[in-house]
Amino acid sequence: MFAELLTVFNSSRFEASFVQGIYFCMTFSGGILWGWIIQKLGTGPSTIFGILLSTVGLIGCSFAINMAEIIAFAGLVSGIGMSVCYLSTFISVSEAFKKDPRLYLTALTLGASFGHVAVPMIFEIVIAKFFWSGAFVILAGFVLQCLPFAIILYARSDSLSDVKQGASSTPVVCDTNIFKDFTLCSIMFNVLLMFMTGNIEGLFIVDQMIDNNFTRSEGSIVISVTGVAAVLGRALASLIVFKCKKWPMMNHFIYLCLILAAAHTLVLRFIDSFKLLMLACVLRGAAFSMFNALTPTVVYEASGYEKYPAAMAFANVSIGLGDFLSCVLGGTARDVFGNYNMVYYVSIGTAVYVTMSSMINAYLIRRNNERKNCELINDVNSKLGYDTLK
Repeated sequence: MFAELLTVFNSSRFEASFVQGIYFCMTFSGGILWGWIIQKLGTGPSTIFGILLSTVGLIGCSFAINMAEIIAFAGLVSGIGMSVCYLSTFISVSEAFKKDPRLYLTALTLGASFGHVAVPMIFEIVIAKFFWSGAFVILAGFVLQCLPFAIILYARSDSLSDVKQGASSTPVVCDTNIFKDFTLCSIMFNVLLMFMTGNIEGLFIVDQMIDNNFTRSEGSIVISVTGVAAVLGRALASLIVFKCKKWPMMNHFIYLCLILAAAHTLVLRFIDSFKLLMLACVLRGAAFSMFNALTPTVVYEASGYEKYPAAMAFANVSIGLGDFLSCVLGGTARDVFGNYNMVYYVSIGTAVYVTMSSMINAYLIRRNNERKNCELINDVNSKLGYDTLK
């Protein structure tokens, strides 16, 4: 859709980048602004509200006459609605699997990858038959398909008790005490950097391929194949969480970031070769999707169950802000330098930095776990000694 809007409204890439930039920013970051709705109404009613609001925003885009209206309807209105849905799903899963939700939080991210596979090719067909305005209406229909699942959440037998308990407690979604944890803050900063630079191909590869004399259809094929790789990457991440329960998930960030740095380099190197470029994008898509899928689990391990809603809300802020900056900086770099090369150089350097930072965070998490285990053993020994004396 990005490439189509450039042509229809004859806008600069900087201006067009605000459509997807604001949408991603609101989708991921907006949840913390509207967290009070989730806590007051519960996850089910909040998700229904978010779906309907997002649908209205996308339908409104079909009547837009300039780029500013597209930004307002798609970026703000639809993004705000989707942000409520996004945060509600993570809270629902963490509540449903309180004992150990890591596998389920990772598997939850699979849905986005399935969308990456189908939507680009569907958009090509829809745009050709119904123009860009019709594509927004079809997209709104996709969002409405989530409504039955939101009704299921609403019909949960314990939803009313969740609302009552949440109404009288301190708002956990906006608990700023998590910023006192250095490891959590470092993880969120790394997530911000990776989402600002790690998904540059997913946002601009079609426009980049058009600049190198490929067609938009060929670009859509690359995006769809990358989506397949993302599905496999998230599935592999789910398998890792399931099989490697004793190994901290933070350790996987170390090699994933190195793979991302190599993938960015290969994309830049093979931009003129369709097949090699596709393979490089597949590698990048699989690695980044694994990083994305493991992020909720890493946040859960670092924060614990009680702090998780607040930690995940702020992690989503990092993701949303990173996506926004990625869109804006990528579009600006293309307008200023005439290509996306500078963005790739920054992305490679960022991936290397996050690799080193993840090593430190992995060490801090392991040391913290050892300290907790020692405290637990000391408590048990103290109780046993007291019982013996008694």
